[in-house]
Amino acid sequence: MVVEFIQDNMEYLFEDGRPVLFVMFDSTAETNEARDLINAHARELSSRILMTESDTSSELGAMVLEFFGLTEGFSGFTVVDLSNQ
Repeated sequence: MVVEFIQDNMEYLFEDGRPVLFVMFDSTAETNEARDLINAHARELSSRILMTESDTSSELGAMVLEFFGLTEGFSGFTVVDLSNQ
């Protein structure tokens, strides 16, 4: 399962103890296809890792891109490993 990156899910994501993969995307057909693939595999991996996603076209998503320093050259889709944060 991929958990949406919103305020209500922060505690669950960062206090669970499992490694977290952060998927950032813009909503295009190309990135939606990649998201569907990730969602399919996320269910299989849910006992070992958490995945969260954020649409970079939203206000929160834009802030997240800026936080990770990914505003320049963002190609529409990226994954950030938060396991060691």
